[in-house]
Amino acid sequence: MYMSTPLTPTNSNIWIGITISSLFLILMYNFPSPPEPQEPQISEVEAYCPEASYLERENDELLLALPQTWQFQTGDNPDWAGRAVEENGWSPIKLGIPWERQGYEGHDGYAWYRVSFEVKLADFEDKSLYLHLGTIDDINETFLNGRPIGKTGSFPPNPQGAHDRIRKYALNHDWLNEGTNVLSVRVYDIQWDGGMLGKHPGIYAKEVPIADLSLEGEWKFRTGDQPGWKAADLNDTNWDLIQVPAFWEHHLGIDHDGIAWYRTTFDLPPAMANEKMVLLMGRIDDMDQVFLNGELVGSTGDFQDHHEEFNGKEWMQQRGYYLSKDHLEPGKNVLAVRVKDLAGDGGIYEGPIGLISQKNYIKYWRKRRKRTQE
Repeated sequence: MYMSTPLTPTNSNIWIGITISSLFLILMYNFPSPPEPQEPQISEVEAYCPEASYLERENDELLLALPQTWQFQTGDNPDWAGRAVEENGWSPIKLGIPWERQGYEGHDGYAWYRVSFEVKLADFEDKSLYLHLGTIDDINETFLNGRPIGKTGSFPPNPQGAHDRIRKYALNHDWLNEGTNVLSVRVYDIQWDGGMLGKHPGIYAKEVPIADLSLEGEWKFRTGDQPGWKAADLNDTNWDLIQVPAFWEHHLGIDHDGIAWYRTTFDLPPAMANEKMVLLMGRIDDMDQVFLNGELVGSTGDFQDHHEEFNGKEWMQQRGYYLSKDHLEPGKNVLAVRVKDLAGDGGIYEGPIGLISQKNYIKYWRKRRKRTQE
């Protein structure tokens, strides 16, 4: 009988290596090839506006696409915010591409973009409007016909960038002109790429109730919490100014979680004096208590300190607070809003903000429910 010679340790290692290599070759040539990579399937709206696919989910309607090429100038001059600016010496620039790749290599600091566009106001009737600019690297302030309508980030001397935030600013119908309108965008780039990087800016309409009296615009703002800040006769002249609606992190460049207050005054038109009204407060991140002339008229969420009680949905809710005739005063009225933000962005961030008659408010919701049931 033949007896094989035992393998030495060296020969054993050689045979083990040969066996593993053979198995690897068998698997490599017999295993099915991976599928060819496919182009991602994206919706039509995402293809048009990739940084804002949320538009499709909320059924927002594009009313006016703005030009892709604007006028551009480096430097900083507050007069460039106005309508009548001599643009000799300005250069055309494309949106969606950093200015460094369009001949301004190495430029950090200030620059301005300007564009003119035509509007037929009849196309915007009975619609809640906002301007969508996409992302801007790093900080910007935006002007419509010379009026400031929104700011994101904080300019020097203490710059705070916001290059990854979508610029979305509410538009009041009164700010638009029949015919020619002018947008001016002041940009500050901290370092590296800079400029307006959203490729498809436009004016959009949101499906929400239309206020009979809009209260959107500049409000007074202060972080902290004092019960007396709800009072109608409070002296708030030293408070900061903030655009409403907007996240306070975006507009003021602050990193604040906790409680802050908003205040504004408005005159009640005589025609509304005998109407039952609804106070539209849009969407607020996260919780709110609303005081009209010092009296609590509505709230959403729980201001207790127990984080586990927060259900995470308050920031998504549209606020509509029913008012009695006694809540509103003839002439001057004072609105104070206490807001608590638990984390991330905070504030009165989305409209509509204003007063609407109960009749029109109920009509809107009946019409919307009927449409969704068809």
